[in-house]
Amino acid sequence: IAGQLIRYVESIGSTRSKLMVHTSIVRAYNEGKLDAYDSLGVKEVVVDVEWSIKNQRMCTACKDMTNITMTVKDARGRLPIHVGCSCAWSLVKVK
Repeated sequence: IAGQLIRYVESIGSTRSKLMVHTSIVRAYNEGKLDAYDSLGVKEVVVDVEWSIKNQRMCTACKDMTNITMTVKDARGRLPIHVGCSCAWSLVKVK
């Protein structure tokens, strides 16, 4: 039992570390996109909300961001929404 418990506890640390790295990369990626959009004169962005591939449905934590348009300035620091989030900023489609 002790061996199983040790392996379980060690796996928690590994999983948490991977989630933290993923979240940090998504944050840097999105801030970089906003920097690029800002330098190109883009005024508004929209969230590309992540989907759960396993369940073929939208992430419930991110669902409220669907089709929300905001200025590049207001978008700063809003993504990722949660640990492990894969949402990304995108250009507003002109109709």
